[in-house]
Amino acid sequence: MKVADMVADNPGTWLFHCHVAEHMTEGMFARLIVHPGGVPAPGRAFFGMTNAQQSMVIRRAQLAMKVGADNAPSCELRVVGSVAVYQALSVFTQQFKIQVGVKSLTFSLDRRGEIALSEGKFKVTNVSPYGVVYGGTMEFEATLSGPTWLRELIELGLTTAPPSPGVPSATIQLDVGGAHHAATTAIKLQAP
Repeated sequence: MKVADMVADNPGTWLFHCHVAEHMTEGMFARLIVHPGGVPAPGRAFFGMTNAQQSMVIRRAQLAMKVGADNAPSCELRVVGSVAVYQALSVFTQQFKIQVGVKSLTFSLDRRGEIALSEGKFKVTNVSPYGVVYGGTMEFEATLSGPTWLRELIELGLTTAPPSPGVPSATIQLDVGGAHHAATTAIKLQAP
């Protein structure tokens, strides 16, 4: 790694990149924006998100109750959302860790931006054929399944007893590489 100082005197949007094609395929490039001197720069927050306090948005968190082959209760929690990332993020070079309550699961994705494990699946829905997410926002779907996830949701306040089951509100955390994101959402129970 090198650190360099420069005077940016040519306003515009520039491609900051490596000239080795394989490096660019791996995501070694970024957009560099130089604003004119004497003019206030438009306010853009962390990673280009419009709201610095919300680098992750959960659009849907849905819980389906299940009964396993051994009649043990289980669940499947499906989380759909988006998270701020670098302008060009190679998904297959990063670790992804999702956490609900104190339980977490870590994923290493393939170039298609997918992986399936015994306790969950993770999929990046806007990944390019080269395994790179462009544009600063990564769309994802995570499915967490099994009895240990159900126990964690019960700890957070889920009740399944009639007449009306309790719907917990949970903070979902997602680490993408070294960046930590969190959002609180209601978890909706899917009708049986």
